[in-house]
Amino acid sequence: MVPSRLTPSSWCLVVASLVVVLIGCGSESDTSLTDAVDDQASAATATAGACDPTRQPAPHWGVRDGWCRPSCGGLGGTNCQPSSCPSGYAPVANGPSYDCGACCVQTATAGVCNPTTQPSPDWGVRDGVCRKSCGQLGGTSCEARSCPAGYAPVANGPSYDCGACCVPTATAGVCNPTTQPSPHWGVKDGVCRRSCGQLGGTSCQASSCPAGSVPVADGPSYDCGACCKSASASAFPTFDDLWNRRAAFAVDQDPVPVRDSYAGHREAFAVNRTDIGARTVYLYHRCFLPGSDASICLSLSSDGGQTFPNYRGQVVAPEPGHIFAVAPSVAKVGNTWVMVYEESNVAAVYWAESSDGLTWQRRGLLIGHGGGGAWDAVTATPGIFVDQGRIYVFYAGFAAGATDMNIGYAAGTSMTSLSKYSGNPVFRHAASGWDGGHVSMPKVVREGSWYYMIYEGADLDYTCNANNRYGFGVARSSDLRAWERFAANPIRRSADGCGNDMPSPFVRYDGKIFAYHTSDDTRRIVRETVR
Repeated sequence: MVPSRLTPSSWCLVVASLVVVLIGCGSESDTSLTDAVDDQASAATATAGACDPTRQPAPHWGVRDGWCRPSCGGLGGTNCQPSSCPSGYAPVANGPSYDCGACCVQTATAGVCNPTTQPSPDWGVRDGVCRKSCGQLGGTSCEARSCPAGYAPVANGPSYDCGACCVPTATAGVCNPTTQPSPHWGVKDGVCRRSCGQLGGTSCQASSCPAGSVPVADGPSYDCGACCKSASASAFPTFDDLWNRRAAFAVDQDPVPVRDSYAGHREAFAVNRTDIGARTVYLYHRCFLPGSDASICLSLSSDGGQTFPNYRGQVVAPEPGHIFAVAPSVAKVGNTWVMVYEESNVAAVYWAESSDGLTWQRRGLLIGHGGGGAWDAVTATPGIFVDQGRIYVFYAGFAAGATDMNIGYAAGTSMTSLSKYSGNPVFRHAASGWDGGHVSMPKVVREGSWYYMIYEGADLDYTCNANNRYGFGVARSSDLRAWERFAANPIRRSADGCGNDMPSPFVRYDGKIFAYHTSDDTRRIVRETVR
């Protein structure tokens, strides 16, 4: 992939060693909350003006008017005002927030349902907000104004199609003793839920799952703050299943519903945040803001990555004088979140740090250009991987005057002690075939005794011209140095030029494997899963 990933009409001046090379660039330089944002009123009542630091942590929650309320960002707001929303904006549906006089969203998105992810008749507009139908909310009685005797409003209403969407009071926060007997069922947050044991959990924790375990897929349970099971007990296909052709990647989200309007190249990197919520996922992705070709933005999910209603906007901007910051990869190093990414007018690997994954501090250049005739005179598209206390940053590079990229790594025990492996590059493009001209965008995960790399490749070189077809594939290694290619590569391939590229793997908290990548036209984020 072109290191800079600029807009289709752009040209990048790449200075590599002492050689100046003009490169035609493609389009590629171009979460969180608790799981109870909708239950903010009941949470506030229970805490009587004080936020629960476990379920309602700062800065996502705070007190206002004697109630514990979400932040504006947590409510999906994109514009925080002292008193009222400006022209072109409307108040968020579930406000107010604790931190803004008026928490606002653009009216262009307020009251319009997405026909792909919010199709009629399951969704419709009411009060300027796209809402589910009463049936989709679990309601059994649609009333004009209020619920009749023996019925109560559904928990997550209102619906778009009923004045009052109702359920029998026997099931509204009360377990049916015949079909939902104690102790296998109980009430939590006004909903009758299963016990942790009934959900397949083996460990009941107060707030989050310890190392080596993951939340059960169908939680929460009524009896545990976090209902956990062994990470190795996943019921989903593994990388070993993929490698031995017992499973395969299949698209399950196209597009991934991130809420910004950037129409350039769309790569993304997902991170589990079970320390915040049992199903919380942070998705770092490319976005556009005035004054730069591309930046790194963040969207948050509290349902395992199915939706991303909380758009935080830009979290990492390019350094002053640089035109892009792209291709993020994030990992926890000790107690600190670390991001590595590609930046500059001449591509190189940069990094940033954060205590919470929301607010980031740029730390500058991490892996610079190799000197002389080095294979990595330009460095790009990094991926960070932490294994047994050692930090690995894989990256792509190419020599001065070259048009192909290969993959190497730097490693160390801290971000300031990384050194390049003397045997680089450890993964070269093939002699021919779909990845015969270029490989880059390395992202590594470990499963058992094997390391698996998802990477992008192209048959000619790193440019985005129409004759150069991109795609992505899988390789594996037992030592991070000698790699073998998956026999069924490529997983996906573009029709022409860039697209179906810039992949990143994501092993969700429940063990389910995903891969995020760009669409064939590069304009959307696509998610695939192994099934």
